[in-house]
Amino acid sequence: VAAGCFVLLSLRSFIGPGFVGILKEELGKKMSGSQTVGQVTANRNTDKLSIAEITAPEWDQTAISPIIGKAYRIERLKEDSEPVSVEFSYDSAELGEGIPESSLRLFKWHSNCKNSFWSPVPSAVDANRHVVTADLNSFSILAVRAPLAYYLSEGEINSINKDLQEL
Repeated sequence: VAAGCFVLLSLRSFIGPGFVGILKEELGKKMSGSQTVGQVTANRNTDKLSIAEITAPEWDQTAISPIIGKAYRIERLKEDSEPVSVEFSYDSAELGEGIPESSLRLFKWHSNCKNSFWSPVPSAVDANRHVVTADLNSFSILAVRAPLAYYLSEGEINSINKDLQEL
């Protein structure tokens, strides 16, 4: 840390305060153990956690409820049993009509079974900051979505509820 401070002070006189500010911010992220990739911030640095935007979706794009924003593959790189706190930012303009921000959740993609599906992850919404937060213990592709109920008609919901009651 002392060597880092010396380097910063030396660079300030050579390169200027703008570059030094950026360098300090990046060093701070490394030392604090956090990273931001696109719309995701996690409390682990890049040597412990990989976050990558999914550009070619592995799921059916014609699904009833779309993702809001982008999807990200998150994977642990080192043994670490503590939960990873993540924060997904979203654009409220992407919400469909009648979908309250408070209904948004983080969803995890499951593709290792006969019928692949999205499942909700326990998460919380901060509508003022437009973020969905969660503590993760397992990893996969993750994205912000609204519950399916906001995309179905009342008749479809009643039919699903009837089927569930018969199980």
